[in-house]
Amino acid sequence: MNRRAFALSGLAAPFATALGARAAATLTPVRIILDPTFYVHLPLLHAVDSGYFQAEGIDLQITPANGSSTLFLPMLARGEYDLGTVNPSPAFFNQFSGGFDVVLLACQTGSQPGWHDPSWLMVRQDLWDAKAIVQPSDLRGRVIDGSNSGSPIDFLLKETVRAGGLTPADVRISERLHTAADQLQALRNKAVEVSGSPEPEAGEFEAQGVAHRWVSFSTIAPWYQLEYIGASAKFAHDHPDLIHKVLRAYLRGNDDVLKSNGKWTPPLLAEAVKWSTLAPEVVRSFQGPAYPSLHGEVNLDSLTRIQQFWVSEKLVNTPVDVNKVVSLSLLRDAQRSLRF
Repeated sequence: MNRRAFALSGLAAPFATALGARAAATLTPVRIILDPTFYVHLPLLHAVDSGYFQAEGIDLQITPANGSSTLFLPMLARGEYDLGTVNPSPAFFNQFSGGFDVVLLACQTGSQPGWHDPSWLMVRQDLWDAKAIVQPSDLRGRVIDGSNSGSPIDFLLKETVRAGGLTPADVRISERLHTAADQLQALRNKAVEVSGSPEPEAGEFEAQGVAHRWVSFSTIAPWYQLEYIGASAKFAHDHPDLIHKVLRAYLRGNDDVLKSNGKWTPPLLAEAVKWSTLAPEVVRSFQGPAYPSLHGEVNLDSLTRIQQFWVSEKLVNTPVDVNKVVSLSLLRDAQRSLRF
């Protein structure tokens, strides 16, 4: 390399750094809280890795948080975060009578044949091997645990009981196994016969030979939508341009995952491993990504049916008009701009 070329190369690094700093300064920060280990968020995380948010001028600042997304509702309502993940729990429907106003912007996860489901009822391995529990009707008299009351797993378990022509009085339901460690110990000690688990716990239990994936939403309630992107109504109203850009970026990531047809591609598998921090073999056991819904579409019928269920369980006292808890116009604008 000649002396002039060497001198120019020496200038390249600070020049590139300056360009990078200038580019970062032009991005608008948007704060989101979610659990990156929950692999249903792959479309959004893939959009981050693919640079779709930067292309929209958005610096998506992710705050990782463990636990149920129902914990994020007050934070969103108070403006501590701009966006967050939301599941259609009783807490979501009840928040409106409690003075909060978190609305849904787009769906992140649905169910579709040929795609892996992120939530499962697990049958203890010895019972599965003995074919003692095969159909929902086989739950009669069984000890089953639905984790937290009002959770998606709770919904799945009780709908499975009903699918078997049974009532809660026909089974022995508990809601005490709140952690993966609790579930694992109960299964090993044969204190429970069926337990509800999300991924990755379901895959880990199966890999250890203590339980077998049995039924999921795709077999019991294929219309169920599990997870959404949400924001406070005020933030959505005050920042429609930002929401438009966020949804455009998200929908591009969503569309990439849809094109996988439910099978792992090397890039998607690598991203799922990176964000979840799970071993590659555990992620491969999921068979593929979760179905992200068609272009982020929010199914109002699904929301209606879920709310009716929680009302019947006496966990929602004041039902809300589901048309008023979704900012469909913002989603439609983003879909049209991408010609979806």
